[in-house]
Formats: sequence, C-alpha cells, structure tokens
Amino acid sequence: MLLKAIGITEVYAYRGSRFNRLPTTLQKLADSKGGLHRQPSALLEVTQQPIASWTLEINTAEIFTEGAASMLQGSIVPSKRIFSTALNGIGNAGEAELVLLGGTDSTSVVLFDKAIEFDADEILLKLLEAN
Repeated sequence: MLLKAIGITEVYAYRGSRFNRLPTTLQKLADSKGGLHRQPSALLEVTQQPIASWTLEINTAEIFTEGAASMLQGSIVPSKRIFSTALNGIGNAGEAELVLLGGTDSTSVVLFDKAIEFDADEILLKLLEAN
C-alpha cells in the first residue's frame, strides 16, 4: 500500500451528514447538550457503514450538512481502513475524498443547526480539542 510505504499510519478525516430529523441517538445527544449547537460531544464510539465516503478537508465535509439538522464528524482513522482515494481508483480528487472500510471509531461529533452561520475554522478547533 502506498501510504504504508511512505510511513503514513493514520489520517484525520471528516464526514458531514444531514438529516430532516435527527436519529433518536443523536437527538438524545443534542438534548443532553442543550440542543443543536456547535459544541462537540466527548469522543463517541461510532460504528461506521461497511464502506463510507470521508474527506481530508473540513470545508468539503460541510457541503454535505445542508439539512434541518446537521452532523460533522472528525476522526483519526488508521490508514489500513482506507479502501481508496482518487489517486488509486475510487474517490473524487476535488473533494479530497477517502473511501473508508467500515469499523468502529472514536469520533468527535458536532451537531448544529444550519441556520447558524458556519465557521469551518471554529468547528475544526472544537473537533481537534475533543481529540
């Protein structure tokens, strides 16, 4: 694998999601934090889908948070879980996309209402502080 050959064992990746209504687990998290806002939770153990698109760029992840309720995840991902990038096949180079194999990750989650102005630098700092 190319990443292993150049000494990269893990990467920090982001995933944005949108919902018309938060799933029950996320709604309970939002309620426990006082509603939808920009405070990251403590690290959560999140089981990912068998294959999922993530990105190396927080601003790209934000594009996918256009619902009434949004979630932004930030996680340190072992490079062995990277199935593909635009450099070796599946993946969009313009989105700095990583296609990841499923697994359980300790993930910082930020829940927020898209009506609130988004500041990618502010969210990035909060995600990094949680890790």
